[in-house]
Amino acid sequence: MKKNNLLVPLRYRHYFGQALTVDELWFWQYRTQLKKEEIKKELQELINKGLLKEENGYYFLKHFSFSSTNQINKRREAKRKVSLAQKRLDKLNLPAEILFLGLSGSVAAGYADLDDDLDLVVITQKNSLWWSRFLLYILNPSLPRRHPGQKSHFRDLFCLNLWLDLSQLSFPPSLYVATELLNVIPLLNQGGVYNYWLKKNKWLHNFFPQAYKEKMKEFSLPTSTRPTSLIVRALNLPLFLAQLTYMSPKMQGEKVSLHSAFFHRHDYSQIPVLNLYDTQTGSSVGDGRDR
Repeated sequence: MKKNNLLVPLRYRHYFGQALTVDELWFWQYRTQLKKEEIKKELQELINKGLLKEENGYYFLKHFSFSSTNQINKRREAKRKVSLAQKRLDKLNLPAEILFLGLSGSVAAGYADLDDDLDLVVITQKNSLWWSRFLLYILNPSLPRRHPGQKSHFRDLFCLNLWLDLSQLSFPPSLYVATELLNVIPLLNQGGVYNYWLKKNKWLHNFFPQAYKEKMKEFSLPTSTRPTSLIVRALNLPLFLAQLTYMSPKMQGEKVSLHSAFFHRHDYSQIPVLNLYDTQTGSSVGDGRDR
């Protein structure tokens, strides 16, 4: 069972073309908390069975098209983009109601193409999401961002595709959500909001106990937030209704509410290979073949 559990993160990353190192597999081990030496032993047994291959310290499924140069270059590119995003955000004029900004997507996964954008998660105080979004764009008119429907030339542009307020941080359990939430790289984390987000989804520990433990330890700040002003609360609703009216005729999978906005049009959570595993038992891992 433990050996099969190591296939879970490998299969997941396989979909995006990423191989994993021992350190990465230790962090992303599924439903176990093995020591690195134990993981190495389990990996060797999987290699001996013909389920995995290893090259230059990277482990991957047997039909994976592996390139060491590609793995190194995409990791280097992801680090460059993280640094660029932090430098840009340090110069922004942020509304006081924005408590958290974090990188997600390929950059947060540490495996990015040169032309990838910079996916951002934004968390605001309760009942202030649409006010915060409006004010952010007013205060930063030259914000380098990807616009809705833009399908090319978005290299290094911010893509603010997930907005949440503090009342909307709980998600239903799934392998996809667990991976993406624990992937997030906080760039702004006022009042320990990232820890609060993880605590609101304690089921993450059932999927990736080591990753959950490490993230909670890395961002162990006390959670403290202040109430949203009555003026902001009053402005938030009409701004939401105006945005909804504007978007409704051309929505293609986006999901918006008063407390959340999911602007991605491509829902990776619906891709079978990213959610093959029973959320309670971890079964159906199989032998590592794509289905």
